[in-house]
Amino acid sequence: MITVAHTPFFRYGPAQGTGASGVLDKGAQVTILSQSFGYSRVMLENGVSAYVANSAIAPAPPESKPIATPAPKEPTHRKHAREDLPPPSQLEQPLGLPEMPSDPLPGFRY
Repeated sequence: MITVAHTPFFRYGPAQGTGASGVLDKGAQVTILSQSFGYSRVMLENGVSAYVANSAIAPAPPESKPIATPAPKEPTHRKHAREDLPPPSQLEQPLGLPEMPSDPLPGFRY
């Protein structure tokens, strides 16, 4: 992981004659392929291998895992959970629906 605001990277080696190939920003993820004095060969996120100064890279912090919260426990004594319901005789009463007319089809008019 890149730890400085901006750091140059070199595609062909730290002493390439054309200057830096580009710049990496802080937080960019790289994979270290090999390390030597002063520079490391790394693989960038896009798969390109390049050289970056050792002082600009550090191991990435471990990924934080979400903390699993335990499911709420069911009450062990259910007697209290049903005390607020009406008695079954009141639950089974029919709803007050309006009566249907004897002729289901209304009169047809032109």
